[in-house]
Amino acid sequence: MNWSRIKSILIAVFVVVDVYLLIQYFAVNDSNDVISRTVVENTIDILQSRDVTVEKENISQIVERDPKTGENYKTSADALITFSHMAKNTGLSPCTVEKTIFEDGYWILTTNKGTYIYDAVNLNLTN
Repeated sequence: MNWSRIKSILIAVFVVVDVYLLIQYFAVNDSNDVISRTVVENTIDILQSRDVTVEKENISQIVERDPKTGENYKTSADALITFSHMAKNTGLSPCTVEKTIFEDGYWILTTNKGTYIYDAVNLNLTN
């Protein structure tokens, strides 16, 4: 047998497989950084059932990551759901969410009844 040729063929096959796996790895990881359209629509439905109005454009579809650990923060949809629960329990609803901003690990929710801050790490909401 010609071992040199077999060795070269195997190396080429492994390089092709490695490149394919690397492409698949990045494709899967990139797709996890965006919230699906279904999640946004379900979030809007839940908010409306609790008398909280929000425009689809105000729900960020980008998943923010902690720059130190690389782990995902809770998304704007999570912050809005928590806010809507608090709003219903404290008599703030009906209300309209006008803007959501992510800054330093916090979601800042501006509504027609005030501004609220959602801690995306410790999962609590304050006003």
